[in-house]
Amino acid sequence: LGSSGPSVRKVVAHFVKRLTLKAGVNLMEALLMVEQCAADEIPWNGPVEEVEELRAVLASFSGLRGIVDIAEKPFHGPSDYFVSHAWSYKLADLVGLIRQHYEGRTGSRSKYVPVFYWVDIFAVNENFSGNFADHPDGDFEAVIKECKSGLVFTMHPWNAPITPQRIWCLYEAFSAIIFTQGN
Repeated sequence: LGSSGPSVRKVVAHFVKRLTLKAGVNLMEALLMVEQCAADEIPWNGPVEEVEELRAVLASFSGLRGIVDIAEKPFHGPSDYFVSHAWSYKLADLVGLIRQHYEGRTGSRSKYVPVFYWVDIFAVNENFSGNFADHPDGDFEAVIKECKSGLVFTMHPWNAPITPQRIWCLYEAFSAIIFTQGN
C-alpha cells in the first residue's frame, strides 16, 4: 500500500463518468454490456475507443488478483461484502485493501474462491443528476443489508486512517451494525 497513481475520486471523474455517460448505467453494467456483445458491436452510441477501454478493463480483471485459475471464473455476482472507503485513497491502495481482505477471508493467493465485493465506483451510476432520494442506486441501506457477510471498513493509512473521519463512511458502518443486530 502507499502506491502512486490516481485517487478513486480522479478515476471516477476522468474514467468512470466518461465511459458510462452515453450508456446511462453504472460501470459494472457497462462492463457486462461490453462482455456480452460481439467484438464489432457497440452497445450504445459512443465512440469505439470507449468500448475498447471497457474491454481493457474487463481483460484486466483476469490479472487483478493474480489468481492462477481465474480466467473462466465470474468476476461479478451477488455481493458478499460492502466496501466502505474514502475517495481520496489511491485506486491501487483500495484494490490492495480489498485483496488483503480477500486473501485473509479465503486463505488463498492462488486459488479462485467466489467472494464478491460491492464497491460504489463499479455499482453506482455516477452520472445521475437530480434528487438523491430518486437515485436508482441511492438505497445504500438495502445494499448493505443484502451483503450477507458484512462490511469491509477500510483503514488506510494505518497510523491515520481516512475512512473513520468521513461521515458517510461512518453512516455505512452504523447501518451495517444495525442490520447485523437482528441476524
